Amino acid sequence: MALGLFASDPLYDYGPMVAEIAETGARELLVAVPWTLPDAHSSALRSGVSDVALPAVLRDARELDLAVTVMPIVVLSDRSDGAWRGTLSPQDLGLFWRNYDALLRSVAVDAQRGGALRLIVGSELNSLEQDPSWPQRIEDTRARFTGSLSYSANWDRYTQVPFWEALDSVSVSAYFPVVDAGTWDRELASLHAYSSAQQRPLVISEYGFPALSSAASRPWDETTGADFDPQLQVELLEQALAALQAAPPQAHFLWNWFGTGSADEASFTPRGRPAAHVLRQAFDSSPLRDSSP
Repeated sequence: MALGLFASDPLYDYGPMVAEIAETGARELLVAVPWTLPDAHSSALRSGVSDVALPAVLRDARELDLAVTVMPIVVLSDRSDGAWRGTLSPQDLGLFWRNYDALLRSVAVDAQRGGALRLIVGSELNSLEQDPSWPQRIEDTRARFTGSLSYSANWDRYTQVPFWEALDSVSVSAYFPVVDAGTWDRELASLHAYSSAQQRPLVISEYGFPALSSAASRPWDETTGADFDPQLQVELLEQALAALQAAPPQAHFLWNWFGTGSADEASFTPRGRPAAHVLRQAFDSSPLRDSSP
């Protein structure tokens, strides 16, 4: 299960949500740590959480025997004109990377101290994936974090990431449109084939469905303004879980527990929705397996 540290209160206590996730039967937790940018052209990348938030969640997870993956994500304040972290074009690229690397070093230290299993060094940075600095960035991170390292590629371009050989697994945000009941089986088979060709295990770093009537065609998008549809969220989650149980990756993380689950909240969360029951049933029936990288 994924948990985004997205509360506006810097002193927000995520402990109850971590406990709820453990109560579903989940055995691994992905913690999404937001780094904020004013817009897609800015270089002023900053942490979006307090210094104590990630260490506290790591401590809470450790006490509940949840293996943790830490994943920083870049969040834009201005998403006009379709801008998102996959379209970044910083005006001062050198400054952007200096800020990025400073934040990554800090997160790596926290992840190491907190006993995290896995650290994802970037997420869906489509426009920056060809930058030649990635191998050095990954090497520098290894000096601070001794667990498994990965990168989260978007579902439509994971074959274009040039630095998989520097990492320990192939991670993918799996938000492909669900066109029929066999979509997940086909897409997962392709992902397994690609990760095998890279001689790396597969991690589904994100998958999920907003509780909206648009969730099949645009599973990545909680901003469509479509009608609230928690039943479609259930149906799509059942299809995904069936495929993931039939051909399991090393780990898979449903996006995202953070939220209230109310009908007026257009979000991915299964919390307080029928999808939470589907999760509990799936986790209860999943065979125990080694989650080590």
